[in-house]
Formats: sequence, structure tokens, C-alpha cells
Amino acid sequence: MAVPKTFVDLSSAYRTTPNTLVNIIGTVVDIQPPTLTRSQYMMTFKLLDESLRDALHGSRGLTVRFFADDQKDFPRVERLGDMVLLRGIRITMFTGQIIALSTFRTSVLVFPAAAIPAPNYQIAFHDKKRLECLGVPNDVGRFTLEEQNYVIQLKHAMSSVLQSLSKYSDTAPVNAPSGPAGIRELSRENVQSEPPSKRAEESVLPEQPRKRPGEDLQSEQAKRQITSLPARDKLKTISEVRATNTGSYADLCVQVVKKFPAGNAKCDLYVTDYTENKAVFPRPPPEADGSSERDGDQYGYSDDKTDRQWPGPYGYLVLKVNLQNPHAGYANRDIKEDDFVRLQNVKFRNRADHVGGLEGDMWPDHMYPEKVSIRRVPPGTEEVKALLERKKRYWAHRNAKLAADEAKKNRDERSTRKSRKAANREKKKLKKQEKNAAKAEKKAAKSDISPDMPSHAEDEEKRRRSKVDINPHVRCGHREIPLSSIRIILDPENKHHEYSDPNIESLIIPFINATYRTQARVVDFEPKQLEDFARLASSNNEDSPDDSVMMIDYESSPRYEWSFELQLESIDQHSRLWVQIGHQEAQYLFGNDVPDPGDLRQDRKLLAKVREKLCILWGNVEEKGEEEAVSNLPFECCVKEYGVLKDEAGVEGMENVEKVFSMFGVNIS
Repeated sequence: MAVPKTFVDLSSAYRTTPNTLVNIIGTVVDIQPPTLTRSQYMMTFKLLDESLRDALHGSRGLTVRFFADDQKDFPRVERLGDMVLLRGIRITMFTGQIIALSTFRTSVLVFPAAAIPAPNYQIAFHDKKRLECLGVPNDVGRFTLEEQNYVIQLKHAMSSVLQSLSKYSDTAPVNAPSGPAGIRELSRENVQSEPPSKRAEESVLPEQPRKRPGEDLQSEQAKRQITSLPARDKLKTISEVRATNTGSYADLCVQVVKKFPAGNAKCDLYVTDYTENKAVFPRPPPEADGSSERDGDQYGYSDDKTDRQWPGPYGYLVLKVNLQNPHAGYANRDIKEDDFVRLQNVKFRNRADHVGGLEGDMWPDHMYPEKVSIRRVPPGTEEVKALLERKKRYWAHRNAKLAADEAKKNRDERSTRKSRKAANREKKKLKKQEKNAAKAEKKAAKSDISPDMPSHAEDEEKRRRSKVDINPHVRCGHREIPLSSIRIILDPENKHHEYSDPNIESLIIPFINATYRTQARVVDFEPKQLEDFARLASSNNEDSPDDSVMMIDYESSPRYEWSFELQLESIDQHSRLWVQIGHQEAQYLFGNDVPDPGDLRQDRKLLAKVREKLCILWGNVEEKGEEEAVSNLPFECCVKEYGVLKDEAGVEGMENVEKVFSMFGVNIS
């Protein structure tokens, strides 16, 4: 039995490449009640045909899922044995399972089982007469005679499967309607065919969950064992958690310090229980240094543009927890800063890209993908009482220390106040000497005389020439990294890239993993059109720990990400360096004033905001002519060096590695 043109059988669809759109026809062998996800309703049913029934994988049917804001927009799949025709359905993978996921392009026709004749009677439908089907008029009009013949033959071929399904108690009988809540009712003739004793028994006994044939009972026992663990056994304080190679999990009772939503699918929570763990990222108090780096909001996702000061606590008391849906959706919607929450089954890991990398992750549960593992905790519980007591002690100690420091500062100011007048007199005297030396130098220059410059005037001249005006509107973090010139970063003499070993011959390695801080100005950029600075996000983006989780969140519009390059020139104008700007680095560079990326060729307002921001960074670089000089101020930035594979055919080893630089830690205010 050949499938119609442009269609594939279900076995081929099951084995196709993920994210492929296909056209399929199948028999309904399972229907699940509609459920409400975090934002939409979801309908799930399974389709089967002869090819998939006899296949090694998927023999129980291909799972199909539809999403809609209202249940009335779902396909009218109501009974086992109904035939469903789908055009433009996406084959994808979710939690290790192949599923067919609807998109905004998907069209669907449903053929009620009772309206499909046996093959002996299909002659009556050969001319212009068509089977009764449910769908929008445009989709019904596309239905061909070839597709109709296939629907009739497939229904007949699957009759034995449908009869066997009616024997199992976990599925509805063929032609049995399914109510809005997913409760399947027996038809009148099926009810009357049951023995009276059995009907009486079912009328008094509550409905019990039943197993499907072949379901693994051991997995159900494992679920019961997991959920039966005592809650207290996993509850820990932040000071007690550790990251291990095999993965460590724990529950936390904490207070939310900061919340930074990252779209609808992610959220970053910064939490504390006022216990110390030296493995977390340290939060310096505001009096420790004068750094203006934004604390707690690395990429500027905070909705509050005025309150960027970290509220405390400081030191090693705050843990970052990365959330994905369904936990992120609940946190973005219902959790506020200062709330007390219980975080269940948090996985801990150490980030390798910076010191103090202990973080927590909360991803979807593969057994229960809709389960939210965050809940508020009432203030009267024992855990919250202990947390509040630690909080009280922390702030009392900090306030006492601040008061003592302020008193010492006042004493120091009083002790130095008496000598200020003398210091001012000495300062005026020094300035007068410098002024006289400058006059002498000017006079000597006019008369072609080069007198010896006094030593203090010479020092001042060197200081004046070495001073560089830095763009005050561009801020750079990571002040602990020493300043380096672009020539040192490029390392043309390979002083830092030479590997020496007494046992082997010295060699030059293609790259080193290193970070630098430098002063430079922008002289060029790529792509040459500012409209191309945002591009469509790749479907296999490595930034997402689990892309399949994102696929299940129904989206009809494409997503964009920032991606561009800048050419930096050293202050002495002798060296230049190309640096890449990725999506997260660009989000931090633009800050809160620029929305998330989109199609810059269509969104002119967004394009104008990006151009306005970059003009602060690069001055006249975009509009200057070829012979015109660059007019902008240098700025401080951080540069990261690393290596990427070239993937050139026939090239192996270090010759297949290319040195790359990227800029990070820079924000335009």
C-alpha cells in the first residue's frame, strides 16, 4: 500500500532528521486528556500505521502534540480509530522521545472512524464525492482522491490493531467519545453487552489507574522510591553544598536577593541563607573598592534601571541558581525579591571560566517535565526562623563594623586637618616652580637654545605625555586584570606561545587560554552594514543545556542573537586586533537601554538605538570616509584569547586550530 505523493509513512517519519517538516497519515491509537502548561493548552494523541506497527522502534505509535490558547482550536480527534492527515508537522525529540510537534504552518484533517467505509464500498467515493472530514475549508479543499483511497485502505488494514486495543482497559473502545476533561464514556451498546455483575461492580468501585501492555513496572517502583525519600535528608544550607564530578543534589531553604529574568524560558536567581561557602562568587561590599561594574546583573537583564547597587549580603554568602522551564516560568511570574522559597533537587556544578564558580542548576525533570520544584515557605517555619536569626546577626555585625570604620575615619581626618595648610603651601610653591620652568622652556625654544630642564619639570612633562584621555561613558570590569598593550596580546615574537621541554624540541603553540585588559579605540567593524549585527539564532545553540526543552515551548516567531566583530587599535597606533562580540557580551555591552535583538532591517527603532549606543563607543567610525581620520576616545576593555577548530579537510593536530580573540566585560552607559 503506497503512501500518497508528498507524504511519508510513519516509520520513515519516526526515523527522519529532527526539525524536519513532513506530511503523514495515521490511525489514532491513543488519546490523552488536554492539559494546561505554563501558558497554553496541550493536546496529545498517538498515530499508527502498518510500517510503524512492524518497526523496531515506535511500534506503540508516534506521539503528536498540539498547542493552543483555547481548547476549541484543537483538532477534533475524539475516538480511537479516527484517521488523521497532517501536513507540515515538525518531527523533533523531547526528553529522549521522538514526537511530532505542531507549528503555525501545520494543517490537519480528521476523518471520524464511523464515516470511513470498508474498501468494498469505496467505489461510491471515486468521482467527486469525498469522505466526511473535519478541518478548515482550505485544508478540506486540498484533500485529493489519492489521499482518500489511502485513508480508506489504512483504516481497513489497522482494524485488527484497533480491535486488540479495545480489549485493554487503559484505552477507550473504538468509537467511544472523549469528553472535554478526557473522560471516555462507553457507548450504550457496549454498556449493555457487559455482564450485570460487572456493571454493578464498576458502579461502586472508584476508577483505578491501569497499566498499558508492556509498561515497565520497575520504573514505576523507582518513581515511588524517589518521591518517598524524606525531605529533610536532602535539605542543606549553602555552606554544606559541594559540586562533584558525578553531580550532587540538595534542597535549599533560602531568601531571594535578586531575580533576573532571561526571556520566558530562563531565569537567574541569586539566593542566600546567610551561611558562608568559599566556593561561590564573592560579593565585595561597596566600601571595599570604587569599581562601577554592575554587580549581580552581568548582562543587564534587570527591569529596574535605577537600582543597580547590590543590596547585600556581601562576601561568600550568595549562590546563583540557573533556572529553565518549567521552574523559570513560575519564578518569573510568581517569585519576588525577598521571598523565602524552597528549591528542590538543585544540581551543583563548578564553572571553569572564573574563580568562585559554584552554581546551582534547576532543569526539567525527565520523569515529570511539567513539575515545578519551587515553592514559597511561610515565615513561621523552623528553617525560615533559623535563616532570619542568621540574617539578624550578620547585619548587626556589619553595621557595628561600619560604625567603627566611620569613627576611625573621623579620627584620621582630625589628625591630618592641622597639616593641610602646610601641605597646601608646599603644593602652591611646587606649582610656581613648574610654571617658571615651563616659561624657561618656551623662551629657549624661541631662541633655538636647549637649556637643561630641571628634574621635577622633566618628570611632569613625561607624566603629561603619558596621560591618556579615556572615554568616560564606557565602563570595564575585572579591574584585577593588569593592563597590557595590544602588541603584548598579539605576541608577535611568541614569547608567551613558546612551549619548552628538556625532553623534546621547543615548539610554538597556536593559542593560550588567557584574559587581558587593554586600552584601545575602534577603527573598523564587521559586518559592514549595521543591520547585519543581529542574526537568526542557530537551532543547535550550545548555550542552551537542553535545546529539546526549548522546542516544546511553542513559538511562531524566529529568535535573533547579536553577532559582530570590532577592530581595535592601540593608543600608540602601532598595533591592531580583531575581536568577536557574541550575544551575551553584546547584551552586556548595550545594557538595559537596548531591547533584545530582532530583525534590524524591519525594526528601525531598535536599529536607531543600536546606532546611538555604538556612536558613544566608536565616534565617527561608521560614517567617516576612507581618507578621513577616526575621531573617538580610547576605552578600556577585556580581551579573551582561545582557540577554535578550522575543520579543514586533511589538516590534523595543532595546524587545525586557529587563535581567536573576543571582547567582554564592557558596558556603554
